[in-house]
Amino acid sequence: MTAIAANTPLTHTACACAHCGLPVPSHEMRAADPTPFCCSGCRAVWHSLHDAGLAAYYELAAREERREGENFPARVSGRGFEHLDREAFAQAHVSQRGGVACARLRIDGLHCGACIWLLESLPRIVPGLVASRVNLAESAVELAWNPAATQLSSVARSFDSLGYQLSAVGAIRDEAAQRQRTRRQLIALGAAGGLTVNAMGLAFGLYGGLIDSMPAAMRIFLQWWSVSIAMLALVWPGRVFFLNAIAAIRAGVPHMDIPVAFGLASAVAAGIVSTILGAGAIYCEGATMLVFLLLVGRYLQTSQQRRALQRVESLFNIIPATAFRVETALDCADAQTHTREVFVDELQVNDLIEVPAHELLGADGVLVSEACHLDLSHLTGESRPVLRHCGDVVEAGSRALERSARVRVTRVGSDTRAASILELVREASKRRAPICLLADRIAGWFLMTVLITAACTIVFWWPRIGGFEATARTVALLVVTCPCALGLATPLAMLAGIGSAARHGVLIKGGDTLERLARVGTVILDKTGTITRGQPEVVEIEGDASAIALAAQLERSSVHPIARALINAAGSSAQLESLDNIIEHAGSGVEGVGLRGRVAVGSLQLMHRAQMTVPDHFTQRANAFAAAGISPVFVARGDCVIALIGVGDAIRTDARATIAALRSRGWAIHLASGDHAAVALDIGRKVGLEAHEIHGELTPEAKLLLVSDPSLARPTVMVGDGINDLAALAAADCGVAVRGGAQSATTTADACLSGEGLAPLARLLGTARCTMQTIHLNLALSVAYNALGAVLAFFGFVNPIVASILMPLSGLTVLVTSLRGARAPSDAQLGLSSIRASLATSATSETH
Repeated sequence: MTAIAANTPLTHTACACAHCGLPVPSHEMRAADPTPFCCSGCRAVWHSLHDAGLAAYYELAAREERREGENFPARVSGRGFEHLDREAFAQAHVSQRGGVACARLRIDGLHCGACIWLLESLPRIVPGLVASRVNLAESAVELAWNPAATQLSSVARSFDSLGYQLSAVGAIRDEAAQRQRTRRQLIALGAAGGLTVNAMGLAFGLYGGLIDSMPAAMRIFLQWWSVSIAMLALVWPGRVFFLNAIAAIRAGVPHMDIPVAFGLASAVAAGIVSTILGAGAIYCEGATMLVFLLLVGRYLQTSQQRRALQRVESLFNIIPATAFRVETALDCADAQTHTREVFVDELQVNDLIEVPAHELLGADGVLVSEACHLDLSHLTGESRPVLRHCGDVVEAGSRALERSARVRVTRVGSDTRAASILELVREASKRRAPICLLADRIAGWFLMTVLITAACTIVFWWPRIGGFEATARTVALLVVTCPCALGLATPLAMLAGIGSAARHGVLIKGGDTLERLARVGTVILDKTGTITRGQPEVVEIEGDASAIALAAQLERSSVHPIARALINAAGSSAQLESLDNIIEHAGSGVEGVGLRGRVAVGSLQLMHRAQMTVPDHFTQRANAFAAAGISPVFVARGDCVIALIGVGDAIRTDARATIAALRSRGWAIHLASGDHAAVALDIGRKVGLEAHEIHGELTPEAKLLLVSDPSLARPTVMVGDGINDLAALAAADCGVAVRGGAQSATTTADACLSGEGLAPLARLLGTARCTMQTIHLNLALSVAYNALGAVLAFFGFVNPIVASILMPLSGLTVLVTSLRGARAPSDAQLGLSSIRASLATSATSETH
């Protein structure tokens, strides 16, 4: 028996595709090609690039550092994209600017910086295309074209010929409103920064005048200028704090902007009084700087949320935007049929649609063509392709595999099962209560404490030291307790934690995610694509090891995932002999005739039907494979089976270590899978889970019930990658999407693991804990600082001038502690190093 490690695929890169770099199957080797290609798509794109004079793309692509598994073959659909020229699409997505049409579209097939260079170079060779600006982070492109010279469909066909497909994103009105909000926020931030620079310049002059005498007229002039700048900072960029404070007071809810607005108003009011009286500090530079610092923190915080909101429309990628409707040409005597690409909104019940191979189905219906395999992994979690026969029900979001399929539509739009899953996501999102930040929870009592202390100060000292000195101490107290540090304590620590996590392969959409993950609770892991890699691989060979080359040779024309796994495992060694009379049996396998007689690759049923002799030990191993969730593939030559190949979904190498590390820190771990219960049980036990922690055959609705189970320790963290996980991701206290999952899962989740494997999950939970510890430290320092400053001001040890200096210094202290406390925990701190070492030692001892 030959076992193949999960991270060691059997590929042969001596002959790599000139376009994508993947191994070239033997059946794609052509003498007429100037260089080898792995598929017809890469061949077409390579020729298109060279014909257009854009061969420099390959020089740029060679400089890109890609991880293993990040190479993708080119995909040329050959579609006409006529739907992009329709009036309804233009009204929703196209704008006119000086005779030039503009649109922002989603682009599939975008991978690296070389892709950006290529697509932004297209205006030089595509007639009528004026500009092409690519946003790699959002997988979007902004196009500008001359409608008198070309149509958008023609531009889309040019993109398609290079392996990139265009589709619609949000309506232009929504995007314009978002850009306008961002623009207003940036203008306010820039204005606050400019005012702060001017205020600080005036402050240096005024403080310098204390050392060297300054004429009274000049001092009053500079003070009034400083007051004017501070008032402008409050009524223009800083008005957001006053508007929020007023709204919070009207609603009767505590909000951090209430003490912030009070502190800003007090500081500027005191500065005005000091300027009128001609004595004391004016505090205005401190108030102006506070406005700027708070706006910086708020912009960085909302920008995280804005980027998440820009991806909301990708939820609807579960159902494609268009479908190919089969129509009859009424003007033809023989009633010939043809397909027409239409928006899915135009489909009606009883329409006949055609689903090309590898494309998604746009509506629920009944299969009316011959049997075919469908990929349901994103809908049900089933890791293996499912065979559907003529007359079977098929659902929107299913992907046709080896051949195109025709479907009679039974449900469209919101009535489809995929749409019902989206509705579950919306409902679960509405049920999630908003998390109040710690600073907001203490804002109410903080303001009351400051007001009471200020009142006590003036009442206590007025009869003892006089009204002027008592007022000066009260003003110093109000200034030194201005909640600069308190207002920055939470957002700065949150942003520092988010940035630290991003540098270690974890993308977090908001600070509230870190707050929810700081406590120990329950982690629920999806199986396919989360604990496992999510792609079929050859994991074991029983018998003649060279039989895999024969199997790959026979499967060379199949697009079935198991066939592709065999071809990838064999690499270029698959070219053994020429095979004729190849017959593919849907759901069973493939037969053919070679130089040494019959050959067959497939299931046990195919072996019996072909009257092949199956040795007993192969049958026993096949049963063991099936029990473990591994697909057994028999290889026969002549009249006897010579090998058994196991094709399965390999477990991620760090899954067991990560689960052990989380358990050691108190987290409860569960596995939730839509796959067969026996398969889920086998995978769960291999990663160290007990039977009661493993849940198989769960529908998306059942996963939703599991994460909502009140008996589970909170918070619940759902980790998944597919459309079947959407409802659970939204309903959990925190949803985490793994790398390589569906775009809709990435959108719904609160955090995304951009690094390989599950180790980034442990880092996410560790970062959340460290960030909340930093926030608690910041709040403690802020309260202690304000309490100490209030006491010193009460007894007269802090005069108004010193108070105006100490006020911004408290914010800088919080900034330093936030940056120091946001360092991501190391593997040793997370417990990953020792656990990996012990697991490696255990595996070595078991081998020996």
